[in-house]
Amino acid sequence: MADEPTTPDIDRSDSVRHADEAAVESAKKKMQSAMKGETQPPTSESANSTPDILKKVRVYSPYKVYFDGPATSVSAENDTGPFDVLPGHKNFMTLIKAGEIIVRTSRGGEEHIKTNSAVMHVSANVVRVFLDV
Repeated sequence: MADEPTTPDIDRSDSVRHADEAAVESAKKKMQSAMKGETQPPTSESANSTPDILKKVRVYSPYKVYFDGPATSVSAENDTGPFDVLPGHKNFMTLIKAGEIIVRTSRGGEEHIKTNSAVMHVSANVVRVFLDV
């Protein structure tokens, strides 16, 4: 028992910061209105953080552009399996397996694009798909 670790005494008197009363009241009002089902208009910051559409989707090969415009989602399949890219998706890059890429347009339609292979790059709500590379 001589080798038991000891816990040092910690002075916590200055380590806790309290929010000012105005911030606390504002948070309480927001919480109460949310519990009542009331919604508040989005601020410009929150409106841009989760957009409703992918700003730009471009699907093309060296000789032809198959789709170029905004969309609500893009579906494809890689070695892991089928997946969807939705607005606000994290940045990534993947190889697409042979099959079909489905682009759901912002007008409610769908574009089905067949491919033997492709590379997809997603960055800042922009999706680029390079076909037959």
